[in-house]
Amino acid sequence: MPEIEPIGYCSTAKPWKWMGFWWGQFRQAQGVEHSLRRRLALTRGQQDFIGQVYALNHLGRTLMQNGGTEAAESLFIEAIEVSSRIGSLKGQAISHDSMGVLAVNQGDLPRAVTEFERSLYASRRASDSKTETTTLNNMG
Repeated sequence: MPEIEPIGYCSTAKPWKWMGFWWGQFRQAQGVEHSLRRRLALTRGQQDFIGQVYALNHLGRTLMQNGGTEAAESLFIEAIEVSSRIGSLKGQAISHDSMGVLAVNQGDLPRAVTEFERSLYASRRASDSKTETTTLNNMG
C-alpha cells in the first residue's frame, strides 16, 4: 500500500476521520476509504502510534465490509504489531477483536475464538470495559 503524502493545509488526522464518517453516512465507500487512507498517512507521518492503531483498524474494518479481506487482515496484523510495540493493551484488544470479526466472516471459528480471547485478555488488563463488552457481543 503506497504512502499518501499529507497535504499542506491539514496537518492533523482528525478531520479525515470525520470526513470518512460523513462519506459513510452517504454510503460512499470510495470516499470513506480515501479519507481513512489519508488519516493513516498523517498518523504515520506524525508518528502518532495510537492514532495509527485506530486508523489501521478503522480502514481494515471498512475494507473487510467491502470484500477486501486480505488487505484488512494485513492492516489488523500491523495494528497488533504497532500496539504491541508501544505497549498499548487497549490497542491490542481492539485489534484482536477486529481479527476475530474477520475470522468469523471467513468461517474460521477456532481462530475467531482465539482472537476474541486475546482481545478479552488485553481489554481486561487495560480495564477497557467498552472493548470487553464489544468483544463479548461479537463472540455471541
